[in-house]
Order: sequence, then structure tokens, then C-alpha cells
Amino acid sequence: MTRWTAIIPVKSSESAKSRIRLPAPERRILADAFASDVLTAVVASELVGTIVVVTARDDFPDEACGRRIVILQDRPLPAHDGLNGAVEIGRLWAQAHHPRRPIVVVPSDLPCLTPNTLDATLHQLHRTDTAFTPDAADCGTTLLSASTPHRLRSAYR
Repeated sequence: MTRWTAIIPVKSSESAKSRIRLPAPERRILADAFASDVLTAVVASELVGTIVVVTARDDFPDEACGRRIVILQDRPLPAHDGLNGAVEIGRLWAQAHHPRRPIVVVPSDLPCLTPNTLDATLHQLHRTDTAFTPDAADCGTTLLSASTPHRLRSAYR
């Protein structure tokens, strides 16, 4: 069984879910719940070997650190390259530590993600060099993958 490296970019509290018209404290609670759901699903995946969380948050839960979870510090995501910069930080880490493993980007705002759905998707994505999984409306990307970190290129907007 091939083990994947999963990159989970987590936005800063100030920019998380900014398109949702809620007061900042409520948006933060929502974003934290989404990220917690995603992390739980990825940890429970049978196909993910290493999880790389890239975040500008200085308050990311310490209990998230562990043998399979690496937390990398990012600069605030509202930077000019947005999500792509966070993905690149994770990709470079994966290139240095697991250069032959397949890699997948799992955004931290997929609250309905389940370990079974993730594993089924990774099983299909493993057959390609690079791929993306569109969202239900077919106008955005949920997962982005590559056969190795060297091949991963993100272009999130």
C-alpha cells in the first residue's frame, strides 16, 4: 500500500472563511470546526502516511502535533500568492523528506470529508501523474495531487 503525504493549508484566523458574512469570532469557530473535521478525516485515512499542516496561526492546537503530523509555519495567507504559497511550503518539505511518495493537497475547509471518501479518491488519483478533484459545482478544486512532490503545481485563486 502506497502512503501519501497530505498537505493541509490552514488560513490565519483573520482571513478564514472571509466570504461568509458572519462576525469574525463566529467565522473563526466555523473555520476551526472545518479544519478539525478535515484533520480528523485525514488522520483516520489508511492511505495517508504523513500529514503536513501549513499555517500562519500561532495558536494551532498542540495536540495536533504527533508522529504523523508536521506543523510548518507560514506567513499570513493574505500575501500575494495566497494558498499557493502555503502549498509550496508543504511541497518543499515533502520533496526533502518523502520525494518518492505521492502527494495530495487537502484544503482545511472540507467539513464533510470522511476517511473512506478520502481513501477512495486517493486510490483513484494514484493512477495519474497529476490530478485535481473538482467541487460538487464543478467550478473549484477540492483535492490536488501528484505522483511525487516534484510534480505538484498549484494554481489556486
